[in-house]
Amino acid sequence: MSQVQSEPRHPELERVIKSALQHLEELGYSERTRRYFERAWVPLTRFVYEKSPLHIQLRDFEVGFLSSCGISPGRTRDLTWTQKEIRQRLRVLIEFQETGRFRRQHKQTEERRVPSLLRQDLESYEAFCKDHLHHCARTVSARRYALTRFLVFLGTRDVSSFSELDPELLSAFISERTHRIRPRTLATEVGCVRSLLRFLCMRGVVSADLLAHARALRFSKEHRLPPVWPPEVVNALLGAVDRSTNAGKRDYAILLLAARLGLRAGDIRGLELDNLQWAANRLTLTQSKTGRPLSLPLSEEIGQALIDYVRHARPRAPHREVFLKVRAPHEPLGPTNPLHSVMTSALRRANIPVPAGMPHGLHSLRHTLATNLVKAGQPLEIVSAILGHGSTESTRVYTHLDVNALRSVALDPEEMLHG
Repeated sequence: MSQVQSEPRHPELERVIKSALQHLEELGYSERTRRYFERAWVPLTRFVYEKSPLHIQLRDFEVGFLSSCGISPGRTRDLTWTQKEIRQRLRVLIEFQETGRFRRQHKQTEERRVPSLLRQDLESYEAFCKDHLHHCARTVSARRYALTRFLVFLGTRDVSSFSELDPELLSAFISERTHRIRPRTLATEVGCVRSLLRFLCMRGVVSADLLAHARALRFSKEHRLPPVWPPEVVNALLGAVDRSTNAGKRDYAILLLAARLGLRAGDIRGLELDNLQWAANRLTLTQSKTGRPLSLPLSEEIGQALIDYVRHARPRAPHREVFLKVRAPHEPLGPTNPLHSVMTSALRRANIPVPAGMPHGLHSLRHTLATNLVKAGQPLEIVSAILGHGSTESTRVYTHLDVNALRSVALDPEEMLHG
């Protein structure tokens, strides 16, 4: 691809653009998208040509070029869609010139609003969780996500240090979040805040009396559980997936892993090609939540779905994760992606009604499998092993469900335990 010949040419910038376009092609971007990038960089070429320096550093031209497009530095709220696109395309080229590569940027707007001293204490807390409490990366990431909301709230109240924290601020935070999130999510956030305060109390930053004002909210796991889908609904859900598309082939395999094996979203995201032991017809992995090994049989149904995706729909990429993003750059699914859209898309295509306010994410398929096994009379020890629970107490919640008995068991539990 070459730029329009009537446009002014700057040899140095032209070389950068050519290399950037080649890099985008290697990342899997389509020719149509690459042409869009190239057209978006034409005004930049004209702007730089008018300045006519011998050697260019694009970041030096960022403010001037954006101003020529009517874009004020640092302001995003009032920008039009076109202006946002101009700024984004410029930053792609700047990043490539400075680093030799381009990575899709993830939004971290909330973390940028956290006061620096609070951020430092949060980072110390994370290190403590990793080094002394031995929490897995997934747990630490989840706690950071929850605590960031708390720190942003403190920033809005002009709190720059945890030493300024008082009971009124804690109450105000809980009161504000009560109107925004569900009780279970609020209980999780308050639990994270209590853990952080214990750490700060241990370091002498806050007083022990402050802990009493962040009492944990009690939540019974028997409330607001996901629905238990009848067998015909699960079949309709799987049958509604459009398996003629690359996205459909991927989503169908994901849904099968949740419905037939009960895998968590985190384990599906982290599943690698090396975890698929085709010769033994088994799937082996280390669970992201518990760190415990898990080995399950690969049925023909699941095996065929995985083969169909890997051979015909999975993008060519150096990553070992089985499931990749459909759109370029073809990276592994995000570490916090709950795969909720995979489930909701299938529910919508199958015209399956969901009660208002009822959780209906991918975890509902794991919940359904577990309930099937319990209702079929399988011992808790077997169900616990299938689900990868560390204790039967985690499985016991399924014995309290008052639902119609589901007799269809998707997998042979004896095979799963001893195969």
